[in-house]
Amino acid sequence: TSFDPRTQNLIVRRGTDVLTMKIGDRHADLDGRPVTLKTAPFTVHGRAMVRGSDIALALASAVKYDVARGRIDVHPPGAVVAGVPDDGQ
Repeated sequence: TSFDPRTQNLIVRRGTDVLTMKIGDRHADLDGRPVTLKTAPFTVHGRAMVRGSDIALALASAVKYDVARGRIDVHPPGAVVAGVPDDGQ
């Protein structure tokens, strides 16, 4: 996952899949195909925020927030993730 504050682009990668989003825009791009998010990504104190469920739906994956590392983990469909708290979404 990367965020460029200059361009406001947020990129999430899982394997060869690339989900590209822009702050304030519900329209995203997954490997060249348009995707509509339920909620536009936004920033809080310079950090990009996006609904975990939007990422999970777009990538057909399980998405969990790793509090200890401060990162989003994207797991392939069917993966069992133990010890990572659910973000409630």
